[in-house]
Amino acid sequence: MDSKETRHKMLLCGLARFWQWLGTHLRRRSSCFHGDARKDLPLENVYRLKMVIPPPVRPAPVTKFLKPYLLRMHFSNKYVSAQVVHTPTATVAASASSQEKLLRPSMESTRDVAAAAKIGKILGERLLQKSIPAVCVFLKREQKYHGKVKAVVDSVRDAGVKLL
Repeated sequence: MDSKETRHKMLLCGLARFWQWLGTHLRRRSSCFHGDARKDLPLENVYRLKMVIPPPVRPAPVTKFLKPYLLRMHFSNKYVSAQVVHTPTATVAASASSQEKLLRPSMESTRDVAAAAKIGKILGERLLQKSIPAVCVFLKREQKYHGKVKAVVDSVRDAGVKLL
């Protein structure tokens, strides 16, 4: 009984018990023991169980800690646009753009710093009409506080809206 094959089978059965001890469920193979003395020792969880993976735990949304209103600006080669987004509902609270037909006659150009300042002033007035006293400025990675961005932000501030 102390042949090389028997020792090999006992080693394999020991590995099976080790894997079961770790929590991995294995099927019992009929060829594992072949009439060895260890056959009478039962393996727990003989049949492979389907493991249920629980859904990942996601934290609650932190909307009450976020700034409620974000000022977002977009500058194309032709136009300047700015909008204030209500972050908990992801809706646009107010917006102004140099594409609006009512604003085009009063501007010489729709894309320069003067147009950006006018858009910021109009946006600030619209925010005060909707009783939004403060906004947080959201700058993209490539935007710096210079030029058109500075013109929009400063004119919104000059209109009476507090910047956070």
